[in-house]
Amino acid sequence: LTLGTDGIVIGATAIDLAADGNRAVLMLHGFGDTPQTLQYLAAYLHGQGWAVRAPLLPGHGRTLHEFAASRSEEWIAFARAELDALRARYDTIAIVGLSMGGALATVLAAESSDVRALALLAPYLSMPTRLQRAASLHRILGVVTPFLRGGGDRSIRDPEEVARNRAYGFLTPRLVFELSRIVARGRAAAPRVRAHTRGTIEAGSPHSTRRRRACICAVRGADSTDDVDRGKWPHHHGRLREAGNLRRGRRVVGNACRA
Repeated sequence: LTLGTDGIVIGATAIDLAADGNRAVLMLHGFGDTPQTLQYLAAYLHGQGWAVRAPLLPGHGRTLHEFAASRSEEWIAFARAELDALRARYDTIAIVGLSMGGALATVLAAESSDVRALALLAPYLSMPTRLQRAASLHRILGVVTPFLRGGGDRSIRDPEEVARNRAYGFLTPRLVFELSRIVARGRAAAPRVRAHTRGTIEAGSPHSTRRRRACICAVRGADSTDDVDRGKWPHHHGRLREAGNLRRGRRVVGNACRA
C-alpha cells in the first residue's frame, strides 16, 4: 500500500458527496478497511438525492503502526463527531454501517433519538470463539506474536476488487481486543435502537449463525417495521461490488432510508 503526501493510503480517503436538500447519510466502514468498501453504495445513495459522508476512521488507511496504536474509544468518538457535524447541516440523518461499522452505527443510533434510519450490512455484533480467546489473551499474545495475519483478502474473488482492496492484511492482538470492545458496545446498544432499521446477514463463515442472531437482536430492539434481509451477504466487504451483493446492499439501504 502506497501512502499519499497526507499520510493516507492512496485510494483510502473519505467520501464526501454534497447534495441539495436536507437529507444526509453517514456511512461507516469496517475494521481495518477504508471508505473504498462503501463507494458503490455511496454513489447509489447520492444518486437518490442524499448527501453522503463516509469518513476514514482513526488509525485506518494509514501506516500499520498508526493502525496498531488506534483504540476503540477513538473510533467511537470520531464517529460521534462526524454524526454531530451532519446534524448541524441537515435535518434528516440516516446511518449505514458495514461490519464493525455496523456495530459503531448501532451505538450511535442507540444514543441518538433523531437518527431517522439505520442500515446494518453484515454487522459485526459477535465474534468467533477463536477471536474472543485472542482478545482475552491479547497481552500474552502481543509478546509472542506482535502481528496476526488477516484472512479477509483471500475471500475476494473479483480481480478488480483484489487490486482495489486497501485493507492491511495484518492486525495485532491488542486490536482484536479493541474490536471485541466495539462488538460488546454494539450488542449492548442494540435493544435501545429506535430508528427504522434494516439489516442483512453474513454468510460463508463458521459463526454466520451467531452473526444472524446478533443482527436480528439489533433489529428486534427497534420498531415494529424492522426486518432482516433473508438473503446472504458476502464473507468479505470487497465482494460488495459483485452484482448480486450490490443489489442486496442497495435494497437494504434503500428500504431503511425510505422510512
